[in-house]
Amino acid sequence: MHHRFSTAYQEPYSLDELALEYGVNKYRLCREFAKYYEYTPIQYLNKVRIEKAKELLLSTDEKIVDISQMVGIENTNHFIRLFKEKTGVTPLTYRRETPVIN
Repeated sequence: MHHRFSTAYQEPYSLDELALEYGVNKYRLCREFAKYYEYTPIQYLNKVRIEKAKELLLSTDEKIVDISQMVGIENTNHFIRLFKEKTGVTPLTYRRETPVIN
């Protein structure tokens, strides 16, 4: 699951579907995943998505709404809130204020 989230982060996931797929209770799934990776599955997935969004913000001219879609977060407002929660700034501010190192 860890590898899957790291490579297919743009796919939609739900804990119920993951629990069914892996044949384990969703609460146990969260507990066991967090034991090894310090995050629940969804927290880890969001972390990966935000890291990829940061890369895209600095390396492309794509619109925020498009980047949100590219990393698998359909609701742009949710993406902006989540990005700000994780980084302290909005995606647009991040793009404008982060120096690009070549």
